[in-house]
Amino acid sequence: LKFLGRSSLLVSASENGQLKIWDVSTGLLHAELDSSTDYINSIWAFEENDSAFVTAGYDHKIRFWDANQQAVKDSMDLGAPIEDIVVIVELDLLAVACKSEISFWQLSDPSAAPV
Repeated sequence: LKFLGRSSLLVSASENGQLKIWDVSTGLLHAELDSSTDYINSIWAFEENDSAFVTAGYDHKIRFWDANQQAVKDSMDLGAPIEDIVVIVELDLLAVACKSEISFWQLSDPSAAPV
């Protein structure tokens, strides 16, 4: 579970790859997003942005989302199950735990090779 920025929207993930965005101020479902066919085990939301978030899981993919558009903006396939992700905004880095290793990717250009 992660709140989107400072909004009342909360993102939840399930074992079947489905994401749900809830509005906790009303208790209502805001959106349902099909993300993957496998377990999503990490969600990262940006504190300064009420619509951007990142997901990762056992389908080998990291997805960069726009909640307003309810769509994936970008994605990357690491070729192995991803255990966890952490965004370090101040350093423009995405830390990824995958294959018993931690790698760092430049957040502004995630398609580039790890740094």
